[in-house]
Amino acid sequence: MGKRHILGMGLLLAAAACAPTREFEQTVDPGVVHAFLEGKPSVLHPHLVVTLRQGQRNRVLNDMRIGLALFSLGQDTLAAEFFDNALTAIEAVYADNPEAEKARGLFVREVNKDFKGEPYERAMAYYYRGLLYMRAGDYENAHASFTSGVLQDTMAEQEHYQADFGLLILLEGWANHCHGKTAESNDLYADFQKHNADFPLPAEAHNTLILVETGWSPVKAHGKGKEAEERHALRFFPGGEAEIPRLSLPSEDGKTLDVTASAIEDVFFQASTRGGRTFDVILKGKAQFKEASGAIGDALLTAGVVTGTVAYTHDNQSAGYAALGMLMAGLVAKGVEAAVQDEADIRYWDNLPGTVFGHTAFLPKSVESIDVTFLNTDGTANGRTQTVPVVTAGACRLVWARSNPAVPFAPRAPFSAPEQVMSQPVAIPARK
Repeated sequence: MGKRHILGMGLLLAAAACAPTREFEQTVDPGVVHAFLEGKPSVLHPHLVVTLRQGQRNRVLNDMRIGLALFSLGQDTLAAEFFDNALTAIEAVYADNPEAEKARGLFVREVNKDFKGEPYERAMAYYYRGLLYMRAGDYENAHASFTSGVLQDTMAEQEHYQADFGLLILLEGWANHCHGKTAESNDLYADFQKHNADFPLPAEAHNTLILVETGWSPVKAHGKGKEAEERHALRFFPGGEAEIPRLSLPSEDGKTLDVTASAIEDVFFQASTRGGRTFDVILKGKAQFKEASGAIGDALLTAGVVTGTVAYTHDNQSAGYAALGMLMAGLVAKGVEAAVQDEADIRYWDNLPGTVFGHTAFLPKSVESIDVTFLNTDGTANGRTQTVPVVTAGACRLVWARSNPAVPFAPRAPFSAPEQVMSQPVAIPARK
């Protein structure tokens, strides 16, 4: 190996070790962009362009955001496609099998890896996929999706927790109810009541499930004080107060029954707990190891460059190989430093609701819609009422309503790009 090769290798490796790993958005060929936008709602075109530009690192996050927006717009086939893509990637890491367990490695830096979401986010992806199955009358696959969501609720990076996602357990029971599996549904309802004793359970004669989502998604942030300096503390904050839905349920005799929907699930509670236990810091004990690995790497890289300089000056092949060895070892140590989970991932699914309310009833087929009035937390009306369609699918009917828009306000998810990129407008490239 010649002296110029040694020095050149040393400079390249040292530079690679010190290079920042900022994730900027990539330019995408206009033909690819317009092919991807074809047949999709124009209101989501900026979001879809961002999905292409951000690539694999944020693909799951963007698929979930767009999937929910499509679900709210009644674009069920497209919504199912986006959620299926997200769930396929999630299951590669968070399935209950040995292959996925291997993928949940300790040395994966949170802020640099592909987004897969916190347990509550992954569980909510299965929630919406299950609702899509229900709207299609496929209660068997709906049940399977809700069951998978319950599994995600128990699974964090390195630990397992008790399942307490009552919404999904209730929906497992409802899917069985609509599939004619009464005994199984009653067992699940009993399990659900352990987590929510106040919700009125469905009666056997009920054929309609009404779900109303209100409020805003939980917000992720780094910790405060000392944890903020170390940037490895992940904290959650509620997105705001949830409105209370009042339902006007018409009957065949022309009368209307007004009922207040009951809370099924607090999404912030699910975000900020594991198995019902509140947590603050979920990425601990790694900063010291990271610091030590970095120091070793810096020392080896420095020694490698010095030795490489000696090799260059004296054209010493042995010293050249020694320099290369030091540089490679330094890179390994620096790689360990970069891989340690020293910083929490605060990207989050921002168009989720804050609370899911529900009610079950018998509605005759002649009833094609219901009115939902949203109340403030003190019970006073805020002047907003929606007329929501009743979807008949197989043996059961489904009503889904939402107080706030499900189409995200910003094309980019929070913290999904460098700060200087987040506020940039998203332009649709012209066709070639």
